[in-house]
Amino acid sequence: MVVSVVVWMQDRKGPEDPSDWLTTVVATCRALVERQGVGDRREALRQLAGLVAEMPASASPGERLLVWALVDEVTFFVLGRGGTDARIRGALQFIDTHYTEPRLTLGAVAAHVGMSRFHLARTLTTQTGHGFRAHLHHARIRAAERLLRGTMLSVKEVAATVGYNDTTQLCRHFRQFRGTSPARFAARAARQQRMMNRNN
Repeated sequence: MVVSVVVWMQDRKGPEDPSDWLTTVVATCRALVERQGVGDRREALRQLAGLVAEMPASASPGERLLVWALVDEVTFFVLGRGGTDARIRGALQFIDTHYTEPRLTLGAVAAHVGMSRFHLARTLTTQTGHGFRAHLHHARIRAAERLLRGTMLSVKEVAATVGYNDTTQLCRHFRQFRGTSPARFAARAARQQRMMNRNN
């Protein structure tokens, strides 16, 4: 996500102005992602919350959506790194590689890492701030974004590809995590791609 935002920033008209609030958002998020270890996660989360709070009233709906999506992505990254034990990291990796399975359950992940379902659920929430379902849906939505941006698949095909049983589930979770529908996201991505192609 940070890479796609940086590409979008480069395509904006005019040079990057250090006082530009969007440049500050991207630079802060990039710095948080590039840190070797996030020592104080509370401070990192405070910085991310500050980015949202400092959005100017003049920000367009597209810019607001971009900031929310970026902050959401970096929050998951920061919470999922550092301070988590090996079994929780293993659970997160298992989710990231098996999210396409429509029937992926907490029990399957727990069995993979050698924990009880209850203990995994509690530890996952305690150490990352999010439960199993949030991590699963987040992995699916990230994959859906990539497919909607980089392929000609329909929303129904994307839903099936990323592990949802129907389009309604994808639309509900996409709207929850990204603030827009998959169809609108795909249309906006296609417009941006056409603009980039025209500029090159």
